Amino acid sequence: MKVNCNECQKDFLIDLKEKKHPKGIIETYFVCTHCKNRFIAFVTNQNVRKKQHQMRKLQSSIPQIKHPSEYTEAFLKKLEDHYSKINNLKAELESEMKILKEQIASK
Repeated sequence: MKVNCNECQKDFLIDLKEKKHPKGIIETYFVCTHCKNRFIAFVTNQNVRKKQHQMRKLQSSIPQIKHPSEYTEAFLKKLEDHYSKINNLKAELESEMKILKEQIASK
């Protein structure tokens, strides 16, 4: 993917790299090929990776209807509950990853 550097304003292709930190923290980043400015894409730890796995599992198991007769109030409630779990987990992930990114960026 081609992006434009915030620092030197030149275009470059992203080449994601990983750096392992203590306590199971993994930083994923890329570097501008022109000015060498470093951009942190995201940071995860064991807990975040576990929640990401749970998220993928929830997203792949979204309730489906096979026939219009199954489109009932009970089905809608089940679907609403499922999406509520996904949205709650997504909010937790965003918050945790933001904190991790701030911790790594401040070092």
